[in-house]
Amino acid sequence: SLYYQTKSVNVSVVSAVVVSSSSADVVAVMDEETILTCTASGYPMPSKIIWFVNDTMMSPIPNLVIQETKISYKERHSSLTIKRMKPELEGTYRCQSSNNVLGSLKTGKAVIALFQERVEEVGKSVSSS
Repeated sequence: SLYYQTKSVNVSVVSAVVVSSSSADVVAVMDEETILTCTASGYPMPSKIIWFVNDTMMSPIPNLVIQETKISYKERHSSLTIKRMKPELEGTYRCQSSNNVLGSLKTGKAVIALFQERVEEVGKSVSSS
């Protein structure tokens, strides 16, 4: 007679991270709110999304808020809100995430350019009749 041996194996399907950012180019208005968004998906769940500006990791400042939400077991979303846009906050913003799958470090990018309204003074001339 034949004997069969059964072995249980756990199979995990992994997928590299896909990162997408909200926009390639953002025109911000001085002293107005500017919001960038970034989504990272993959399996296993991607790590926390990290934001960079001009290739420097962003550190918290009072004018800036970073919020992150887990959308599903394989996707997370991050938003970067600049409460009041200032000239020193112009630059190239990147969001980055990974999930330890080979070659899975991915980056999304957005460039913020500041739109400054130019106010021209109009000279008034008074004519007497």
